[in-house]
Amino acid sequence: MVLVDWTGPHPFRQLVFALSRDGRALPFFSRTILKGSGEGSMALAEDASLEALARIVSPEVELILAGDRGFGNTRPVGSPAMKLGISQMNSYM
Repeated sequence: MVLVDWTGPHPFRQLVFALSRDGRALPFFSRTILKGSGEGSMALAEDASLEALARIVSPEVELILAGDRGFGNTRPVGSPAMKLGISQMNSYM
């Protein structure tokens, strides 16, 4: 399972992908954008990050993503996940 979440170290937004181990998140990939970089910039960063993740993970590995959407955002983290071979997508609030 890969944990996916946005964090906001000012003045940036960072999308972090992490593995869970012994109750800790171990980040292994992230993408950083400038806060206020325009409408749709977070969605574009999510999609590009999922494409990169699909390239670096072996096709034999079944990826399960857990993403926290919060604050009323209804777009799943990485809408194109299924096209990229990511077989399951879990979103929760």
